[in-house]
Amino acid sequence: MSIQLDMEQAGGYLHIHPRGTYAREDVFPISRRVLDECRQHDCSRILIDTSGLDMEALPPSETRFMVQHIAKTFIDTHGITVAFVVPPVAHQDFSAALADLDRPGLMAFMEQKAALDWLLK
Repeated sequence: MSIQLDMEQAGGYLHIHPRGTYAREDVFPISRRVLDECRQHDCSRILIDTSGLDMEALPPSETRFMVQHIAKTFIDTHGITVAFVVPPVAHQDFSAALADLDRPGLMAFMEQKAALDWLLK
């Protein structure tokens, strides 16, 4: 796997720190690990901080794939709310992918404080 995943339970949510280079084949095993962690801690909220990922190399089609998979896996199937913290270079692609999906439980932010305010409201 080309992504390393650090997860920690924090005040009412699971904080995820992926690091490395995104690869499509990593999405499914990472999702399983995160779901296992959510089940273990009875967690219904996730904050994904993408600052450790190489987002500049991520084409918009892969951003869309990743966001669609997260929406289906976490929001639609398990009712888990997800907030992304993304760098400015990736915010436009994430926002476009989110707009296409129109899921109320999924948002992208450039600042962690804004993401947490929304996630914990």
